Amino acid sequence: MTSKNHDAGFPEVQTITSMWSKAFSTWAKATFVIAGDIEFTYEQVSQAAAQSAHGLRELGVSPGDRVAVWMSNNIEWVVAQAAATLCGAVLVPLNTRLRDADLTPILADSGAKVLITQDNTAEFDYVSVVARMIESGTIPSVETVIVVGEAPKKEPYLSWRDLLSSQPMQFEPQSPDLDDVCYILYTSGTTSAPKGVMLTHRNLNNSRSLAGGLVESDVILVEYPLFAITGCHNCVLAGINVGASLILHARFDPDEAVDLINRYQVTVYGGVSQTLLALTQCESFTPERVASLRYASIFPRRPEYQNAIESCGFEFAATGYGMTETAGPVTWSIELGDGYDHEGPPHTLNRVEIRRDDGSIADVNEVGSIYVFGPQVMRGYFNNPQATREAIGPDGALKTGDVGRLDSQGRLTWVGRSKEVYKSAGFNVAVLEVEEFLRTHPAVAEAAVLPASDPVKGQVGIALVRLNEGSELCEAELIAFARSHIASYKVPARVVFLDEFPKTASGKIRKVELENFVAGT
Repeated sequence: MTSKNHDAGFPEVQTITSMWSKAFSTWAKATFVIAGDIEFTYEQVSQAAAQSAHGLRELGVSPGDRVAVWMSNNIEWVVAQAAATLCGAVLVPLNTRLRDADLTPILADSGAKVLITQDNTAEFDYVSVVARMIESGTIPSVETVIVVGEAPKKEPYLSWRDLLSSQPMQFEPQSPDLDDVCYILYTSGTTSAPKGVMLTHRNLNNSRSLAGGLVESDVILVEYPLFAITGCHNCVLAGINVGASLILHARFDPDEAVDLINRYQVTVYGGVSQTLLALTQCESFTPERVASLRYASIFPRRPEYQNAIESCGFEFAATGYGMTETAGPVTWSIELGDGYDHEGPPHTLNRVEIRRDDGSIADVNEVGSIYVFGPQVMRGYFNNPQATREAIGPDGALKTGDVGRLDSQGRLTWVGRSKEVYKSAGFNVAVLEVEEFLRTHPAVAEAAVLPASDPVKGQVGIALVRLNEGSELCEAELIAFARSHIASYKVPARVVFLDEFPKTASGKIRKVELENFVAGT
């Protein structure tokens, strides 16, 4: 099943390959990426991307092959992003918070031929996690692991330095079709298995719409992770459409963010609203130190963040509603005068419908399920036609799994996620996935996870657990077990042990009663 896309309404619809080529030639001498003490111009990124593309080609990467990237925000990430596209490969960004239990099914499903990662950092040992997966034989498609930094001196490892060594600095890029898949981003849905969202070159032209709020002289502080659609698409691809400079922050720290804004005279802030709030509350913040800011790209734009936005002196604060399956925001609002209670109207050619449970169209301001039509709707889920059919109807409508309402001006207000998926620290968490993982602990007989409000992360998971008879396990032990194997945002914030679960006649756990229990704890 494919979405029904159209060209009209997107300015100069083109392939992502063409976007990179135009940016490299138009702004060759301009600063493109700054990360730590390293600064690359567009020309330098172009040369490194060409060398990387040649190196990938020599490793046997052909058009359509998948190249996975598992790194923090650094210059090599952006180079790899460009290189994969230039040689016609499909980029598979991987969440840096994922661990082996999360990564194994994703790498196996994607069939990635090459994995690009980094050596160990002060916080985390990337290579050891990769080594466990390689030695277990659970990711057989991965033929080469490229390591930025020191790589093990054995197969299948190769250092980034050796990948680029002696390669030409020019590369004749592939000429893909607009409907060819360009990126596959894995996201948690309402089932336990991660799903690969196939985004085509046409889908990713949404970046040109987002670039409408940017200008050539903009300096963007990228607090969004590059592995997310908000990073690699909303910031990087939007930025190369106007020749903007990107400041990459590997790990958010509010005091460091203030220093970067002041040092590089940052004009655009890209990050979730919670990070902007933390920035304005840190010790080093003063309005004078962030006076260069003019534009914010944030989510959500709500009344609780109004003071933070005003403290930074933004002229514009862009927000919108979207998801990975829609290649970023399908609605958009830039003007601060539009208010703090909605995500704006749909982009040109996108349409949003609010439907009741019976499929009928909801009234103005009536809350219901959000459906999206338009050129940004994904091609489908990789290797998962059933999930694609469940998500995209015969009419091309994407069932988002979110609920919201449309006002009389056609502006969408996002209300929240459906019950089986919640959003923590900006990431979707499928409760069935976490429940299934918790049951892998030998002491756990049954588990149920419910979301609870959190002032910092938006929502967190509360795990309710029944142990096997005779087993002993404390809250800290189970949380430590989860933290060592799954992404940090999936780890339950609390664990509550129950002697038994309320169940239906068919044996299913009655989560309605558990919701009341959690609310009372």
